[in-house]
Amino acid sequence: MVQMTSAQIKRSFLIAIIVGTLLIVINQLDALINGPYTIALFLKIFITPLVPFSVSVVTTYLANRSTLV
Repeated sequence: MVQMTSAQIKRSFLIAIIVGTLLIVINQLDALINGPYTIALFLKIFITPLVPFSVSVVTTYLANRSTLV
């Protein structure tokens, strides 16, 4: 079983914050400025950082796994 270190998880969170914020600005800025503020908008804003976090975690896992082979 491949385990991720706390440093790898922290790096994934940092990537999620940076890339997620950039994606929110690109995709949702007009809605944030002009409104209306709907539940769907806040759901999109919440879910957006999960994408880069997931990608970072999966790639780290696969990289760790490949070094064990």
